Amino acid sequence: MTTPNDAPNFDPNAPDPARARFAMLTLLRFVAAGMVVAGALMLSGRFTAIPPDVGTPLGVALIGIGIIDLLVVVPMLVKRWRSTP
Repeated sequence: MTTPNDAPNFDPNAPDPARARFAMLTLLRFVAAGMVVAGALMLSGRFTAIPPDVGTPLGVALIGIGIIDLLVVVPMLVKRWRSTP
């Protein structure tokens, strides 16, 4: 059984793709959750700078896109980026 250190082209200073993928997934989760929260605040009328005739459809759109990101996009990327054992 070989370890990564035994591999012929192993570079200990090379960036780890798993770390970058984890950071990207975490950032995407935070952004999607923020979109859902911002959409809920728009629907409740908490943003006074946005008129209700614009805030309501925008809030619904943000909630929808945020939920799709959380429930579809993140799991799809996790499955695609999963390393093979």
